[in-house]
Amino acid sequence: MYSTQIERLDLGEHVRLRGFTPEPDTAARAGLLCEISSSYREGISNFILEAWAAGVPHGRNCD
Repeated sequence: MYSTQIERLDLGEHVRLRGFTPEPDTAARAGLLCEISSSYREGISNFILEAWAAGVPHGRNCD
């Protein structure tokens, strides 16, 4: 159900409306997605489920 890679990094208005402002560079945006994915694994699921429903990808390959 959940992607194992970050396939695209368009966080869009959905994330900004939730109070997140993604950095303009790819690495920072990938880091934000990793943080969201990590929060999901810790049981904080509301944001990531909303993001998934809105088409925002999230990865587990976070180095």
